[in-house]
Amino acid sequence: MKMLRRFRMLFAVLFFAAISLQFFDIYHNLPDFYLENSPARVQFMPSLLKFFAGFGLASAWAFLAFAGMALIVGRAYCSFICPLGILMDILRKLAKFPAESSLLKKTALGKFCAKKFPNLRYSRGLTALRFSFFALAAAFIALGLGGLLGLIDPYSLYGKIMGGAFITTSSAANFAGAKLADMGYYGMPAAGRAAASLPAFGFSIFLLVLFAALSAKKGRLFCNTLCPVGAALGGLAKFSLFRLGLDKASCVSCGKCERACKAMCVNSRQKTLDFSRCVLCFNCAAGCPKSSIRFSLNPIYKKIFFKEAEKSGGESITRREFMAVSALAAAAGCGFSKADEELAQMHSLKVLEGASEYRIAGGRADKRLSSPPGSKSVENFLSRCTACQRCVSACKSQVLKASITQWGLKGFMQPFMDFKSGFCLPYCNDCSKVCPTGAIGFIDPQEKM
Repeated sequence: MKMLRRFRMLFAVLFFAAISLQFFDIYHNLPDFYLENSPARVQFMPSLLKFFAGFGLASAWAFLAFAGMALIVGRAYCSFICPLGILMDILRKLAKFPAESSLLKKTALGKFCAKKFPNLRYSRGLTALRFSFFALAAAFIALGLGGLLGLIDPYSLYGKIMGGAFITTSSAANFAGAKLADMGYYGMPAAGRAAASLPAFGFSIFLLVLFAALSAKKGRLFCNTLCPVGAALGGLAKFSLFRLGLDKASCVSCGKCERACKAMCVNSRQKTLDFSRCVLCFNCAAGCPKSSIRFSLNPIYKKIFFKEAEKSGGESITRREFMAVSALAAAAGCGFSKADEELAQMHSLKVLEGASEYRIAGGRADKRLSSPPGSKSVENFLSRCTACQRCVSACKSQVLKASITQWGLKGFMQPFMDFKSGFCLPYCNDCSKVCPTGAIGFIDPQEKM
């Protein structure tokens, strides 16, 4: 278990660095191989959305792989692959560092952090709230409200934090480079104007502060209460072939596992572990002095295969939870077959057939917002884009920018093409290479022209 924990930490750090690299690429030096095989393509929700966008079964391999993994060993995605989950772990580690450091724990800062960010304790799962957000995500998918889905999807939230904050920070570097160039020093290249607005930057900072405070106080509370991916994988984990559990015979209820559990799902007094909320960080098992936490065959399958009931204190699977787990695919399957009829009724102005229904604020009636090349249509783009900001960070001319009100409230933070500050480069197709959800399909430069 200690080796599994070390492997999990190493893999998570390397993957987080790889997926964050896309937002640090200020001068667009990443090779095409990275753009076309970005770690963003192995994310759960984008993979699911790309499948429903009609890109074939191969595009859903990540969604199917992690769903299948949840049916075997549980929610490995949450600790190994999910960038928002890994970010929350890093933020909590930073918040706890002064209280755990031998140099700082006796200082005022160390005592403050020890008091404000104590060890976590077991708490009962908020099952109703968890599946309410799961149902909400299913409704957003069914109705084609990709922008609203992006406000609760973990990958899209991570993209908003990294994209809004670091793209704006990179713009400060661009500004500094331009000023230095005016002074005759060209050692710091400037890549253009800012690609993120101040409101988008403010929202990103708000999200960062919110998740920092939440993770410092409550660990992975978001993952087990608000995250639709966590709810889906947690429901599947109920049926997992193997699951972590406490051996009641050897457990002495010392509480080390409960204090180490970032998901607050281990009850050391009752000697139980709620595996539907476990994110497989292995902190509890690695720190157990009696090695009482281990993988074993799910009691459900023991009943089926061995005709025996294991008194493990685990939770039973209810019919309601089973129905909720299967709701996402059912709702999404019917949702992408319907067009968003509201778009056709938003304006009564007479414009060319097929023109965007979204006007430029204060502009002429024939000046309309357009979606990026490769997106097929505005409707297709808005229904599938979750505003992860990946295309914004990849845009070389910085024409793509996060919207505030341009697409309406339901399209908050979804990118729009701002031609006031530049133009779309004819030979560039990077946004179509990096989109993980299918909102922007791949388009080669010749087809784009």
